[in-house]
Amino acid sequence: LTLTEAGRTASVGAVVRSFEGEGDVVDCDGAAPCPLSSGCRLRGALRRAQEAFYASLGPLTGEDMVAAPTGALLLGITMR
Repeated sequence: LTLTEAGRTASVGAVVRSFEGEGDVVDCDGAAPCPLSSGCRLRGALRRAQEAFYASLGPLTGEDMVAAPTGALLLGITMR
């Protein structure tokens, strides 16, 4: 596995967001919609928590994730 230049400078928050998508943490409008959705306070709180999670990862880059001592530890991992 090789970390490209784009990967080195990519925001971890942006990468995680691209994998997770823009959906809510909980699917309140799914196959069986939640009967509390019109007056629910949890949905907004979960959305704010999700945004705070992405924001906390935003400043981190791929390069940050493999800086010492992590890079050497990653190189020592073998597939079993």
